[in-house]
Amino acid sequence: MEREKEAQLREKRGDLEISNRSMLTILKRDEHFTMQVGVAPSFFQREPGRYLNKLSDISQK
Repeated sequence: MEREKEAQLREKRGDLEISNRSMLTILKRDEHFTMQVGVAPSFFQREPGRYLNKLSDISQK
């Protein structure tokens, strides 16, 4: 009975570790995306015409 309980707990622990790694991956992606969004306005302010032209080219494709 105790061995079954230990096996169940090990399985749950493994599932939790996988979930934890997945959440950490998502968090890292979110932090990277947030950083990119924070930096984007400075790029647009430098040469707005250049970037607007590129965006319009992309939207036309």
